Amino acid sequence: MAHWTETKADKRERRVTAWGMGLTYVLIFLAVQATVSLLLICGLIGRAVARHGWNVLKSQAYLSSLIKPFTAGSWLGWLTIIADVAIFFVVMFIVKCQRKGFRKTVNLQRFKPGLILPLLGIGLGIGLLLESLGILVSPFVSLSAATNGTAQKFLSLYPTVSGLLGLAVVAPIVEETVFRGLIFNTFRKKLALPAALIIQAIIFGAAHGNIPQFISAFGLGCLLGWVFSRTKSIGCSMLVHGSYNLAIALSVLLAIFNKTARSWGAAHAGYWIGGSFLLAVIAAALLIFGLLRLVSLTRKPGSSRAQLAAQQRQAQQQWLQWQQWQMQQQQWQWQMQQQQWQWQMQQQQWQQWWQQHPQAQAQGQGQPQWWSPSPSPSPGPGSRPSPAGTLPPA
Repeated sequence: MAHWTETKADKRERRVTAWGMGLTYVLIFLAVQATVSLLLICGLIGRAVARHGWNVLKSQAYLSSLIKPFTAGSWLGWLTIIADVAIFFVVMFIVKCQRKGFRKTVNLQRFKPGLILPLLGIGLGIGLLLESLGILVSPFVSLSAATNGTAQKFLSLYPTVSGLLGLAVVAPIVEETVFRGLIFNTFRKKLALPAALIIQAIIFGAAHGNIPQFISAFGLGCLLGWVFSRTKSIGCSMLVHGSYNLAIALSVLLAIFNKTARSWGAAHAGYWIGGSFLLAVIAAALLIFGLLRLVSLTRKPGSSRAQLAAQQRQAQQQWLQWQQWQMQQQQWQWQMQQQQWQWQMQQQQWQQWWQQHPQAQAQGQGQPQWWSPSPSPSPGPGSRPSPAGTLPPA
């Protein structure tokens, strides 16, 4: 049977298709976000024009005052939630237009309840481990000096209800659906697993829009891609992503926006550093527990050395049994050939006797019931040979 060999042209076409589909989903993600923002801005400007006339368009300060509330704080959180919900429904519409099942396309499957604690341990552990450094330096570095303008706007989401809801619930669902369910799945089908992991993590980091978040989002994207490929369920990566964002939000609220905690940490540097180190140790323990438990629960059957050795022994026994069966088949065929040869010899003897005694042939004297003058077919595998020892009459 001929085997199909992939040519260089096939590889190039496969890679181009993966990149094209992956970048298409990224552009859809960014385009929906921009469209929702523009529609909201146009709605605010239209409302101002309906109230105060077209002269408000000449006042740049008035237009800035309309848009400024949506660039930080609670309004930015609600805008993010609306954009994420719009992205989710657009993705569902695209998948439906391709006549594919949405749950099957993004691997939205049930997972074992025993995975919940390991997944929460991974998300909370990696989040607290990264933020322990920020908590360590927060009493000694001001918020404005530690972050740029984009990061400050992002941090303004944490002390709001809409920000916490969007970061811990809505964003993980939508981002995992797009970046792991669609983009990572697309690259994984066309490229090798390491390449698919790195590429989707780079895209995930770039979508956050600033360098500090790109670095952390790249590492988180690699981790989420590994969890998704390990569990085969987008719900697991959603749980890790949500718990990570929740850990980041709680630690930032405690260490950065709590002026009392910051002032106490500046006055008691030794206790603050010790507490930060203890938090890092706890976070590392949670992360290690979650990773080891996840690997243990998602291990494929027969992946241990003892099980592999048992499978090899069983395969060898089956091969020996098959060899014995082949030898038995050959012996049976040889016996059948011998019996068929004896049958033919008996027929030849009867035919010679019949020709030598035409008078007995006319009277039908001594003719056995199993013999007929016409040549009989050879016995099949399931038929029994003729009774031996029946010879013509003397």
